[in-house]
Amino acid sequence: MALDEAEGSNGGAQMERSSWLALLAIALVWLLAERLLARYGALALPRSITQHLVLQSYLAIVQILSLVAGLGACFLILRTPRVDLGLSLPRITAAVSMLLWAPVAYVLSSKLALEIAKPTLLEELARGGRRLVEQHTGEFGRSITEAEALLVVIWGVLLAPLAEELVFRGALWTAVQRIIDRFRKTDAPASLPSDFITDSPLLRGFRRLGGWLSGGLLTTIVTASLFAALHLSGMEGGARIMRVSFAFFVGIAAGMARHATGTVLAPIALHVLINLMGVANARSWLVTESLGNKDTVPIVLWYGALVCIMAIGGWAATRFVLDHRRPRTSPSSNVDANP
Repeated sequence: MALDEAEGSNGGAQMERSSWLALLAIALVWLLAERLLARYGALALPRSITQHLVLQSYLAIVQILSLVAGLGACFLILRTPRVDLGLSLPRITAAVSMLLWAPVAYVLSSKLALEIAKPTLLEELARGGRRLVEQHTGEFGRSITEAEALLVVIWGVLLAPLAEELVFRGALWTAVQRIIDRFRKTDAPASLPSDFITDSPLLRGFRRLGGWLSGGLLTTIVTASLFAALHLSGMEGGARIMRVSFAFFVGIAAGMARHATGTVLAPIALHVLINLMGVANARSWLVTESLGNKDTVPIVLWYGALVCIMAIGGWAATRFVLDHRRPRTSPSSNVDANP
């Protein structure tokens, strides 16, 4: 009987191991295939086709091909692909909160990225003026502002967030979290007897921090770091620093959305809205004569983020009041009074 139980437990562990290994392998191959296809795929196309392609249309084709291949691999190999990718509908409140958090995440990410890149940007301005800074944005940066708007929206606002989030906050997020869960020691005994351990706010704080790290925060940081590394190419100098920093903070926001809602659809929606605001900012769609930019962000978005913060605060305060107004049943009320 004991042998049967041991074999059953080993089989369950093996199933879990193959699951996160398969997820991790699919995510890494998915990313590698997309990078190789983006860099070398044009070489396999006839010149008669490539000479009519612009950067956005080519990258859109790459995203579609890698998306179809990655999703196909997930549904063919994984036992529970919908669960592994986080393909579940979010609650209405979660969907609304993504709409409210998107301007806040965009403004904060842009501001923090600018502060990180500011020393390099100022040095470049002093050395070569604005022209040098614009040169460092490369063909990628110029194409966002100069290419046809519809192509930019299809690729940068729709396809890129969908493909990137299914990889990073879908397969990769689940794989990393399962690895962390595997090594989490929830049932480990204390190194000292409980008589020698004095509970304190500091100890409770460390326990809560450990719970946050193992519960999703560490996974969010890991996937955000890999997501930022994906954006290293395409720009130089201060523009590269700003782009990578912005991608890292967007990855943090997207990972928090995945952790809070349990579905990859929430970070997809958040990423779509952030990229939409980024394209609108790059093409000056939100800039008017009376409302310009502040710290590379349109003032309209600063006001929008402030309104969203007020709405989120009002909603949180309303929930707090309603929760505390609910009558609490005392333990004695649940006791059966009959003899």
